[in-house]
Amino acid sequence: MALRVTNQMMSQRMLENLWASMRRLDRWNQQLSTGKRISVPSDDPAGTEAAMRLRTTVQATEQYVKNVDDAISWLEATDAALDQVTQVVQRARELILYAANGTLPDESRQAIAMEMNQLIHDLVNVANSKHGQRYLFAGENTLTRPFEIVLEDPSDPASPIVDVTYHGTSYQPADGFFGLELEIEAGITLRYNLFGDEVFEKAFEALIAAREHMDSGDTKSLSTVDIEAVDEAIDNLLRWRAEAGARNNRLELIRDRLTANQVNLEKLSAEIEGIDIAEVIMRLKMEETVYRAALGAGARIVQPTLLDFLR
Repeated sequence: MALRVTNQMMSQRMLENLWASMRRLDRWNQQLSTGKRISVPSDDPAGTEAAMRLRTTVQATEQYVKNVDDAISWLEATDAALDQVTQVVQRARELILYAANGTLPDESRQAIAMEMNQLIHDLVNVANSKHGQRYLFAGENTLTRPFEIVLEDPSDPASPIVDVTYHGTSYQPADGFFGLELEIEAGITLRYNLFGDEVFEKAFEALIAAREHMDSGDTKSLSTVDIEAVDEAIDNLLRWRAEAGARNNRLELIRDRLTANQVNLEKLSAEIEGIDIAEVIMRLKMEETVYRAALGAGARIVQPTLLDFLR
């Protein structure tokens, strides 16, 4: 028995085909306008999972790059401060050698002692350097001013400095004080700060002792003990500056590698989520042609029937 085909059935089927064609047309149009092949997970479940994993990795890599940039910026500020400190201590060494001259009048040696006292002030100022709103050499107490001078006469700002106290934290792994650390790669952290007591203690002790010997006219101590102490302080400063430079170099290499990985990950993500523009345009044009043909076919279906001639 042949199936009876009515106008209503033909019209319904025509509408269903038009809707299907419109959905396909919308899909290709959306891909072309967004530049992405996957808009919802149902477009490609496996590709969606891979794209989400890649997106997570890209975001983590971006954060690692930011961490590395922050650490590099901190170390560059540290190196600049250490450069100033080294210049101050080298100037102090010149003054010690000059004051150690036994033929120098006491008045001249006293004047040198006053300049040495000013150098100690300069050294404290540099040791209290900030990077943004944080102190460079305060250990983990970055919001606490690390160094404070102790004057012989607290009521007289021009009084000789007899001591410099440290209010920051020290490197004590046993107590969990490792310093400021950032995660620079998955599971890898790096300490990027220096502790002020390790960097400046020898310099402060050497300069204060030398100034006291200048005041007392002890040229023997100036020419022996004080020169040795200030040389040791300079060596210590150079060692920490080299340490900061080595960390900075390592971070720059890591940043270059992370940046390259980031580019590769973004390229791979684009390959998974992105589209082939030429192919999508071709399919869109084909679907437009199909849709127009379906409209034409539908127009022919809605033709006059027998009832139109029986009126």
